[in-house]
This record gives sequence, C-alpha cells and structure tokens, in this order.
Amino acid sequence: LIVNGYDTASPIAAALGKQSIAYDVVNANSLPNELSSYLQYNAIIFDNVPGHLVGEAKMSVIEQAVKNFGVGFTMVGGENSFGLGGYFKTPIETLLPVEMEIKGKEQLPSLGLEIVLDRSGSMSGAKLELAKEAAARSVEMLRDEDTLGFIAFDDRPWEIIETGPLGKKEEAVDTILSVTPGGGTEIYGSLAKAYENLADLKLQRKHIILLTDGQSQPGNYEDLIAQGKENGITLSTVAIGQDADA
Repeated sequence: LIVNGYDTASPIAAALGKQSIAYDVVNANSLPNELSSYLQYNAIIFDNVPGHLVGEAKMSVIEQAVKNFGVGFTMVGGENSFGLGGYFKTPIETLLPVEMEIKGKEQLPSLGLEIVLDRSGSMSGAKLELAKEAAARSVEMLRDEDTLGFIAFDDRPWEIIETGPLGKKEEAVDTILSVTPGGGTEIYGSLAKAYENLADLKLQRKHIILLTDGQSQPGNYEDLIAQGKENGITLSTVAIGQDADA
C-alpha cells in the first residue's frame, strides 16, 4: 500500500510496477480506519506524507498492523516526512529506527503557520476531536520563535490565537484543545482572514492548514489561493469525515 501526501504521481509506484509487484495507491486523507483493511498488504509505504493528514487514530491502527501482524512499514524521506512531517512522539515514530525530533532547529527557515479549524455543528463529536488533535500536533512541532495564528470558525471566523510569535507552546495547545462546536459554516471568510494575517509577514515560509468537513457555501477560492501564492503562502486542506464535501 503506497500512501501519498498529496495528489502527485509516486515514483515508488512506477518502480514497483517495473518489478511486477502489485500495489494500491491511496491519498493520506482516504486511509481506512479499520485494522483489517491494512492486513491484506505485505507492507505500507508512506511517500512524503505529512502527519497531520494521517492523524493519531489511524497511526495507532497502522502501529497495530505492523507490531502485532507483521505488516512491513517504510517511510520515504522528504520535506513532509519524519520530524518535519510532524511524527515526533507519535505511534509511527515507534515503528522506525530513527529519532523524529528535529536537530539543528536554528537552521530551519522562519515559519508562519495559520491554522483554520471548523467548529460548526456538523463537526461536533469525533470529527472535531480529530481536527483539534491534528492542529495541536502541528503546533507541537513549531519552535518558540515561529509565528502562529489560530482561527476557529462556524458562521464567522473567531480569532482564538492572534497571529504572532508562538511563545508558550503548551498554552497554545491547551487553547486549541478547548474549542467547542458552534453553529453554521463559513469557510471562505475564515480562510481569507488567514491569508490576510500572513500576507505582509516577512517570513521564509508561510503556510495555512484548513481542517474542515467541507460543508459550506461556495466562494471564489481560486482567486484567494492565487493571491496567496503571490505572497508566498501555501495551503493544506484536511478533509474530516467520510461525508466531506470535496
């Protein structure tokens, strides 16, 4: 089973095909929750997959498949793998003979991270808990001097953590985990606010993580994303739940 972080062709798939080795390719957002789904494979390969796309729950299921049932596991290096991918202190870290803590953090580029989390009524229950856990895990990988902003939205954006130097990481994590569900869903305005917060910051890397079930009104997202790219801002979207509106 080859797991991709984003919708890009995997060179691993091409290599296996040349050797007549059967394989399936799945996006990290579509990984199954059931242990039995992994037991049909001889091995699982993570090809540059960021940890927040997998989540703690699915990592634990994969850990069981490897430790208790002998399924092989390999992680391919890349900017979204190992420590940089957010696997520090996760079940996946226990499977590999490497340390996930990032060394030489002072050499990393300056980073601004804006997390936009859906707290609408449709996210109540397990979906909201998964989203908060993914957001908290992302914050735990930041340095104190990195920039963080956190927006939780329902029918409007709520700026829970104003964009600025991270400072006390534990307080930020506790704040994120304390979010409760609200009312409707308005993604576009909340995402636009995140782009606005990062646009003028003089940082080497600026990134937004959007965690939502996608059940919202349409908006002009193409122009918003294009304008963000002009300001050096990248975006990752994590769809929560099987009923997510792609």
